Amino acid sequence: MSTNVSASRPTGRRRKLKTYGDDRVCSEESCSTRLSKYNRNDQCHTHAPRSFPRTRGVLGEAHAG
Repeated sequence: MSTNVSASRPTGRRRKLKTYGDDRVCSEESCSTRLSKYNRNDQCHTHAPRSFPRTRGVLGEAHAG
């Protein structure tokens, strides 16, 4: 005996995308990179502080003893 399963798209309003302003430039003095209105940082990728994702069960090289 087989059972058919069907799916439907969610209905209702979609969440509005967050925007952070138009015509923004990297906050570094010597950088003139335009930032995307969807980029929440005030610096471009080159000047933004590094962040490392949390990986469960694995320690990075900085933590190796």
